[in-house]
Amino acid sequence: MQAMVWFQSADLTNHEPEMMTVDQAIHAFKTYDWAQEAALLEQLESAGEPCVPAGIKIGRDADGLHVCPMGGAKNVVFFDYSMPTRTFFGLLSSTKHKSDVARDLSDETCLELIRLFYDGDYETIAQRMEGW
Repeated sequence: MQAMVWFQSADLTNHEPEMMTVDQAIHAFKTYDWAQEAALLEQLESAGEPCVPAGIKIGRDADGLHVCPMGGAKNVVFFDYSMPTRTFFGLLSSTKHKSDVARDLSDETCLELIRLFYDGDYETIAQRMEGW
């Protein structure tokens, strides 16, 4: 399975999105120059310029996982997803869009969340993010 993957830089620019497999996305996450992005963020903040923590974004349909490496175990993850809901005695169903944020996550946990996103296991991601 593939998903759209792109990087958002500290200066708010986005790299061209690419379709990637889970292994390609994990490799991109591990090899991206996060130290350079952290230095750019510090420079922009000092200059009072608009900026955000850099991150890798992985998207499929209206769902997305955005991982912002902050160094060590200080990663921030944003998760936007749709979950089916049951109404009227379970006969009618609808979809509810949700957003979750988790902070202070390790790189290993972020890699696990990326794998779960590719597997489409949004319920497990949501449960794990609630615990962090």
